[in-house]
Amino acid sequence: MYKQKLLLIFCIIALIVIPCTINYLKNQKIDLFKITNYENLVEKTELTVKTLIKEKQNTTATIALGIANNKEILNNLLAQESIDLKQYSINLRNSTEFKNVWFQLINKDGFSIQRSWTSYKGDNVSKIRNDLKKFLEKPKQTNSISVGRFDMSFKSLTPIYDDSEKFLGLIEVITHFNSISKKLQEKNISPIILADKTYKKQLTKPFSKKFIKDYYIANLDADVKLIKYLDSLNIDNFISQISEKKYLVNEEVNYLISYYNLKDEDNKTMGHFLMFHPLDKIDTYQLNEIRYSYNILIILSILIILSIIYFNIKIKSYSHKSFNKKLLIIVVLIFTLISIFMYIQINKKYNNDIKAYKKNILEQTLLEYKSILNHNKSLSELIFSNEINNNYIKSLIKNRERKKLYNHLKKSYEDLKKKYNIRQVHFHLPDSTSFLRMHRPNLYGDSLLGIRNSVEYVNRVKKPYIGFEEGKIYNGFRYVFPIFNEKEYLGSVEISFDIYSFIDNYLKTFNVNRVNFLVNKAIVDEKVFTSEKSNYIQSPVENFYFDKIIVEKLNKIKKPIIPNKKNQEELIILSEKILQGNPFIIYFEEINETTTVIPLLNKFTNKVVGSIHISKVATFIKNRKDEFKELIFTLLSVLIFIMIFIYREILSRIKLNNELHKNQLILDSQKSFIIITDGINIKASNKSLLDFFGYKSLKKFKKEHKCVCEFFEKEKGYIQEKMGNLNWFEYICKNLNKDNLVLMKNKDSETHIFYIELDIENNKIDEENYIVSFIDISKIKKMEQQLIQNEKMASMGEMIGNIAHQWRQPLSIISSAATGLVVQKQFQKLDDEEVEKTCNIINKNTQYLSKTIDDFRDFIKNERECINFNIEETFDNFYNLVHPSFKRHDIKLILDIPKGLEIKGYPNELIQCFMNIFNNAKDALKENKIDEKYLFIKVYKKEKSIIIKFIDNAGGIKEDILPKVFDPYFTTKHQSQGTGLGLNMTYNLITKGMNGAISAKNTKFEYEGNYYKGAEFIITLPL
Repeated sequence: MYKQKLLLIFCIIALIVIPCTINYLKNQKIDLFKITNYENLVEKTELTVKTLIKEKQNTTATIALGIANNKEILNNLLAQESIDLKQYSINLRNSTEFKNVWFQLINKDGFSIQRSWTSYKGDNVSKIRNDLKKFLEKPKQTNSISVGRFDMSFKSLTPIYDDSEKFLGLIEVITHFNSISKKLQEKNISPIILADKTYKKQLTKPFSKKFIKDYYIANLDADVKLIKYLDSLNIDNFISQISEKKYLVNEEVNYLISYYNLKDEDNKTMGHFLMFHPLDKIDTYQLNEIRYSYNILIILSILIILSIIYFNIKIKSYSHKSFNKKLLIIVVLIFTLISIFMYIQINKKYNNDIKAYKKNILEQTLLEYKSILNHNKSLSELIFSNEINNNYIKSLIKNRERKKLYNHLKKSYEDLKKKYNIRQVHFHLPDSTSFLRMHRPNLYGDSLLGIRNSVEYVNRVKKPYIGFEEGKIYNGFRYVFPIFNEKEYLGSVEISFDIYSFIDNYLKTFNVNRVNFLVNKAIVDEKVFTSEKSNYIQSPVENFYFDKIIVEKLNKIKKPIIPNKKNQEELIILSEKILQGNPFIIYFEEINETTTVIPLLNKFTNKVVGSIHISKVATFIKNRKDEFKELIFTLLSVLIFIMIFIYREILSRIKLNNELHKNQLILDSQKSFIIITDGINIKASNKSLLDFFGYKSLKKFKKEHKCVCEFFEKEKGYIQEKMGNLNWFEYICKNLNKDNLVLMKNKDSETHIFYIELDIENNKIDEENYIVSFIDISKIKKMEQQLIQNEKMASMGEMIGNIAHQWRQPLSIISSAATGLVVQKQFQKLDDEEVEKTCNIINKNTQYLSKTIDDFRDFIKNERECINFNIEETFDNFYNLVHPSFKRHDIKLILDIPKGLEIKGYPNELIQCFMNIFNNAKDALKENKIDEKYLFIKVYKKEKSIIIKFIDNAGGIKEDILPKVFDPYFTTKHQSQGTGLGLNMTYNLITKGMNGAISAKNTKFEYEGNYYKGAEFIITLPL
């Protein structure tokens, strides 16, 4: 009852605490999710910024390389004359996406000859520019981000040489952060890009003319409201705080502000990216799932607790057998529901993590992919602007002078192929006829109508085209530009990059495992020249080819294409998914990689003509999957343990309830009566008490009597209601070791003797109440005398049995000696010497028999005398007693006993031990029919002990009985030959009588060139 109430109280507390705890954990989880979500967003944004910076640097370097090859630049640098660099910026603005590119021409001494964005010139730039100073010392193309007089910007320095390879100076191309700012804004990020305050004095002619305190604003399109917000803060503290934490959340302005530290070549802070993410546009869809999951968990926990409370209340009404199966079904059902719910929620969580990771990888890969495309686009626009879109080229096209056009562009084309992996430059006439293929000048005049939609499109609408397109010879990213001679349309030119150049550029620029390309099988079969079809091989993905040349090149650079190990059904699904035309990501578990698949569409047919496959290591996914398995296993193990505990607890409660009922029945059936009392009042009792005094219920008993002590009879030697200054209960508590007896009369006035039993430690109910048993020992007292007598008889029988076991050998010796006398007399060979000798033997053994009785009696009564005795003399006495037996059984005794070795103990008992061991050895030698019988006895001193060893060569003791040899009554002989007490008595005499130790084992040994096996008894006696 007490435990039941305690469990109910615990369940009620749990009903309050557990839901509150889960709700608290839910809020913690929501906060953690927000933090994780914010951290992922910040990490993703940082990757985006890094990618955009790398893309910008590559583009700036590409423009610089193109300009450095311009002959006009070379000539003006030779003449140290100014040129109109501004016109180059205007040309790029008009024909490309580069809207604000600056150029600066610097001579070999570091002086500015011309700037495109200002008329300011003639200053020594190398004095304030460390990067320029290093460049002039060792001229080679360098790309950097730095802060100058005008701006914080991207700079690409490219050396210019004359025909004799003499260094003349350099062209510097400067681009800005505006395009990066614009691309971030497209992603709902409002950036403020600042140059560090240490550069304020250097910025003497700031381009944007905007500052926040001492921090220069590098992006022209910075949000005015955000500038005002930052200006209202202590900007130094703000930057210090956010640089440490990586992001801050400001709910007042409704922004998450992330941070990226822009550093120079010496790893010192140059600038600060402050990126404002609107909180209402941050993806938090999982918050509802978290709330839903934890609310369900609260409901489940409440249901489980209510079930426990219900079973606890109803537990008395259930029988163990009937309820066992029903309870098992309920527990299994609850376990199944919780397991399913837990698995679904955890799996959803991990799948969401993996899904978010895949989404991030997909977005990042697409950003990288677009970065390469934009780089190639910028490069093609630059090539068109610098190499083709000039009057001389236009005149050659207009006059159809193919050979002159080829010869004029041949060197530039070869240089472009080497530097930028340009695949081809292809000129087309207005009717889409091929005019000149720089890669195959002898193949021309074929119509591209119906083959090259991009050429048709440009010639029709007179606007540039950019995109992937298949062709008769190869597939690639094509950039087609219209060519005008003022208003006259001359045709178009295609500058294209093959797939391998794209792959090679990707592998060099970004950290990926491999990049692969698949081309639509139907497109190849339809459009490619028959002679070129051998360049394609079947891929594992249905309806798609590998490009054979790309596969070979990837194998050469040790970036092989891993064969797809998906099964055929999955490959068909993969093929269908590619043909849908949307980028997606797949995970290959067997090689632990994610592959982003980017379908390549023909913009005119809107059909998939190929796909780019970009593979990256997916350690995160593998780790999350492993974590999921481990977590599920752990949680299921814990849940199983909990459910088993609950199941067993409920069953034990039912069983306990039944047991209590049974125990009550058992208690009621006892002749003795049992009460729970505080020493005065009876709190509970069994039926025996009521029957003894003639009451139907305890309630009626307590109406007339307060304490059982009221029935105690006054008799000397028995417990009374009052024992001096103590009451009966207090007296018993203080005299627990006594036999506390009491006399009481039953309802028929018959006197009974009761033994009062009280175990304070084990029979304590609480601090005041104890269980007290009154055992009726009236009949027991009558039988007591008879039992005592029986006990004496049993002891005498055991003693006689032990003596008889020890007497067998001496009696046998006496019998043999007496018989020998008779036989010698019959044969008339008896003389006085032999009679005397035999009588002495009989006398000695008779004395030994007498001494055995005396010593055995002394051992039992513990009245023996402990003396110092000589070991060698003791062995002599032993040998004198048994040497006839040695002789009769042909046993050779080998002794190794040092002289003068003394020990304190009981010599006669030790001789008895020796005889017992000898008898066992003798019997074993005889039974095993050993020809050469030996008994070795060795005595030596070891530290503070005497070691005595008995070794025979009888073959040893069976391993299964070896541990039992010292057990009482254990014998392998027939009952008529032994009682099994010899070695047990030996063990007792050595261990208890002389505080020593004895053990037995089997041993192998060599003696006189022969090898033997036998038993070894080792006696250890303390000095």
